[in-house]
Amino acid sequence: MKKTSISNSKATTTNPSQSSMLAPFLFALIVLVASSVPVSTSAQMMTNSVISYPNQANLTNQTDIVGSSVASISWPEIEAKSAFIYDPVSNQIVYEKNADIQRPTASLLKIMTAATAEKLLATVPSLVEKKLTIPKMKDLAASDFSLPTGSTWLPDNLMQIMLIGSSNKAAETIASQLIPRSSFISLMNFNAKQMGLTQTYFRNPSGLTEETPTISTKVSIIPQTSATSSTEGQLDIAAGVSTAREMAKLMWTVISQNPGLLDITNHESLTIGAPKTAKNVKGTTIIANTNKILSDFPIVFGKTGFTENAGGNLAIVMQKNVTSRPYVIVVLGSSIDSRFDDVAKLASTTLQLINLQDTVTLAKSTATTTINIR
Repeated sequence: MKKTSISNSKATTTNPSQSSMLAPFLFALIVLVASSVPVSTSAQMMTNSVISYPNQANLTNQTDIVGSSVASISWPEIEAKSAFIYDPVSNQIVYEKNADIQRPTASLLKIMTAATAEKLLATVPSLVEKKLTIPKMKDLAASDFSLPTGSTWLPDNLMQIMLIGSSNKAAETIASQLIPRSSFISLMNFNAKQMGLTQTYFRNPSGLTEETPTISTKVSIIPQTSATSSTEGQLDIAAGVSTAREMAKLMWTVISQNPGLLDITNHESLTIGAPKTAKNVKGTTIIANTNKILSDFPIVFGKTGFTENAGGNLAIVMQKNVTSRPYVIVVLGSSIDSRFDDVAKLASTTLQLINLQDTVTLAKSTATTTINIR
């Protein structure tokens, strides 16, 4: 499993009034550029990321194999209230449980926070070297302790810390200092619409539950029926709202549009140097990946999420090897520990499916036809 090291930047000062004056123009520019960029197709090839794709010529046959194999697989019972698994290359659904019920996302929304920041940096290159200063905030995530108040960091460094360690400080600093916080959140929601996500909405960049809703909700709660479990978690105070299906689509779209952005989530840990701008702090800090099952399965990307309101959430992309297709697995509304057990069960069953698929593919590829010559 990979380990990564980064160092922080030196402190600089910025003029808040200048940011406020430029905000409307900057946001308009970003929206204009963003709206002109087409959403990548799920089969788009990515060259800089860790994920690989099978030969496109074999895709049709493999899709038929998956369809026949799914019916022969017995799926396990899980604690999560919602779950969704699909093959994004063929867009084929492998498994679903209450996949269209809206639930709080917790820190899974940091995937969109990272994607929004990445788009900002690409649109306004001068922001890449902007020094971001950590404000005074509570240390709620373990990785938050590695970001002392007053220390300064480059946006890319904070994005890595946010993704691997789920740092709330990093998320809030990115969202409030690249552009005004409200504009950043608006851009997150704009990006969701561009992805075709109709049941997804964001109120803050960290995933922490809002004590009092700061932004009026625009999501429509899907009516519950006796055949589906009721939504657990208050949507009106959730930092983000989505469904298992849409969260899976969001994750894959971000991966397709931003090769390399989520690669840090494939690493076991991230080592950062002591901030030169922080007093009485020396040495290095190792930030562990919050995904406890990272080394148990061929996971190429992943993100955890948990709040008391949301329960335990986990989203991963798994790929057995360079010749097999990726699978996106999402669970929502589990517990802080059972989310890992749930995904482990689903990942194990998905691997059974992949192995069955590989067996049939091999049988087809080695089959021969005998022609009798008279």
